[in-house]
Amino acid sequence: MAGQGPFNKVVADAEPEKMTMDIVFQFAKEPTVSYTIVKENLNNAMFSLLERQFELERRGMILAGSTMDAREGITAFLEKRRSNFIGR
Repeated sequence: MAGQGPFNKVVADAEPEKMTMDIVFQFAKEPTVSYTIVKENLNNAMFSLLERQFELERRGMILAGSTMDAREGITAFLEKRRSNFIGR
């Protein structure tokens, strides 16, 4: 799907640094531990046996679910407010 995701902007030659920093700051507000786990699992997926990949996914879910960001996400959802992730 073209145009989906965070990297679908065209910027003027004078603005790439500002756009880059805007993207960096946006990602910093997200659950970075979960993003790290997803990235590691995706990088391993092509080179792991299915059983091994299931184990990596299981561990990742346990780790992600035990973070302060996971608790914040659930609390924010229940309170119907925006989440305030801290990257822990």
